[in-house]
Amino acid sequence: MKAITLVIISFLTIEAFGQNYGKSQGERLYDEGTKRIESGDYLGAESLLSVALQTYKNADVYYNRGLSRILQYDTLGFCQDMNIAANKYFDKSAASLFNNTCCIR
Repeated sequence: MKAITLVIISFLTIEAFGQNYGKSQGERLYDEGTKRIESGDYLGAESLLSVALQTYKNADVYYNRGLSRILQYDTLGFCQDMNIAANKYFDKSAASLFNNTCCIR
């Protein structure tokens, strides 16, 4: 009976934490930064995503930070982030945006 109670309590605890359960600090900051982009807070998103990159580096973080930068008219920052996402992490969407926006033909 104690084992069943423990399993139920464990399950309820996991459900209470929702999607953030088991995620690192960087992943949580990435999620929050992405939500801020969606809500229109581009400066807040850029700040959160920059902090997220200290511990959680992947193409999605660079890509989203780049989006938050271009929406603030920071073309240089956008190009830097798309370049990293495209060439370090081989993100095809970032490569397309980088080539079409940042490269002079």
